[in-house]
Amino acid sequence: MKFTTFSLTELLSQIGEDKVRNKLKGFRSKDKDIENFLINKAIFFEKISISSTYLIFNSEKELAGYFSIANRSLILQKEDLDIISKTLKKRLTKSASENKSGDYVINSFLLGQVGKNFNLEKNNLTGNEILKIAYELLLEIRQKIRVKFIWLECQNNERILNFYQNFGFSKIDNFISESGYNVMIMELK
Repeated sequence: MKFTTFSLTELLSQIGEDKVRNKLKGFRSKDKDIENFLINKAIFFEKISISSTYLIFNSEKELAGYFSIANRSLILQKEDLDIISKTLKKRLTKSASENKSGDYVINSFLLGQVGKNFNLEKNNLTGNEILKIAYELLLEIRQKIRVKFIWLECQNNERILNFYQNFGFSKIDNFISESGYNVMIMELK
């Protein structure tokens, strides 16, 4: 099945906010946070430039999935550097700047949300395909904005961790985000 991706900004300008909100209302996820973000926060975050959301439609023009990205640095505090592996520390700090307090700021993209619509009778879009579409878009953006890494936060759930690891993300061991989630990172190549 062929899928088409539209930025939320593009869709808002083409069909208007009311029609976009109606399309978003039909989205259902197994994770209520992913569903809530798309239905209640994505448009606001788009308008104030916190994140950019991309909607993936199937050939029947049904919303099959989405992802949100942001140009957000990953910050490794000085004390975090002592608990991550030496190999990862070397790889990350090589592409980071050190601030006055000794923290490392890694210019990167945050993959904030990834969601599949489970409200469709037949939705052949896989999570791996959503990640692939997001990754390819970030590679395009990288041609204009030099960024080396993409990172995400996820629950400490073996199935979720394996899903992202199978795509190429590496978990930063012993590192928990301010939000209380695991942090995973991948180099854009």
